[in-house]
Amino acid sequence: MKKITKMLQDSPINYYSDLFVISMVIGWVVVLIIMVVFAIYAEIVYGDTSIWSYVKELVTEPLSAGGAIWMIKCAVQHAIANNSGKQAHMDFPKVDTDEIELETAVNDEPKG
Repeated sequence: MKKITKMLQDSPINYYSDLFVISMVIGWVVVLIIMVVFAIYAEIVYGDTSIWSYVKELVTEPLSAGGAIWMIKCAVQHAIANNSGKQAHMDFPKVDTDEIELETAVNDEPKG
């Protein structure tokens, strides 16, 4: 137990909630791998493809919920920062648009 406690103290995990999220993601990935293996087995042996719909749900629903929760969290953090007069931190780095070539349609080419 002391070895696990020392390993956690040296890791970037600072809160039990972080540890909980990491364990949920690891469990999700393990279950996903197991379900894909059984889906392939069921398709080969029984010709049954119905388990693939469950695999689809196992992938899409947590990702959709996680994305929605992340957007809500960012919106709340930005609202709190703006309300207190601070500049909200950027969620993504700024894209340098000066080096991006703009696409033009064939009909929109400049006439010389």
